Amino acid sequence: MKILLVNPPSHPTLSGVAQFVISDFYMEPLALEVLAGALPEHTVRILDLKLDSDLTGTLREFGPDVVG
Repeated sequence: MKILLVNPPSHPTLSGVAQFVISDFYMEPLALEVLAGALPEHTVRILDLKLDSDLTGTLREFGPDVVG
């Protein structure tokens, strides 16, 4: 099964850790990486929308069965 895991983009009106992060600092989507590593029998791709905004292109090119 092809699985696409999506890390959503930051939103300026949301509160939380993102408010306190220095603009030049970026944290990897570690939770998605752990989840992907726990699915060795599947083809998993991670799309980080904080770095790459082409969700439509990724859906077209990768053709996932499931998006999470």
